[in-house]
Amino acid sequence: MFKLAIGTQTGASAGTHFGSYNYLNLVTVIPKLKTKIITGAFGATNSFFGPEDRSFLFPQEEDIGIQTGIEHPLLDEKLLLVAENISGSHSLGETTLGAAYYVTDHWMLSLGYQFSNPGSKAVNASVIEFTYVPEGGHHKKTFRHGHK
Repeated sequence: MFKLAIGTQTGASAGTHFGSYNYLNLVTVIPKLKTKIITGAFGATNSFFGPEDRSFLFPQEEDIGIQTGIEHPLLDEKLLLVAENISGSHSLGETTLGAAYYVTDHWMLSLGYQFSNPGSKAVNASVIEFTYVPEGGHHKKTFRHGHK
């Protein structure tokens, strides 16, 4: 019950500073628990995350860090408990705990609180996110049966 996910956020600022955050995740579904566990690695430029450490596992000059997460349904696979972490003491090093609610099959509303990692430049803050989910109702099938 595994799936690989790859993604990027890449761009240039008004001052033409290039920035990039790239990641590769392994998504594991445990059907009996109806739980998704996300583990992965990321690489990010200093212009995107800042110059601080990405992870205690890698030297400071490396741009590589670790990200983890968990999703567990609380209410009929529409309301999920969500926890995520991006390792490091850089400006986006944080742990977020919250809930996500599928308003429709394609739209999810998430609410949570972001805690900065020890020594991180991140700010503790409330989080609100509205996300389009292209796979629609597929999330329910995934929680019940795993990835196919």
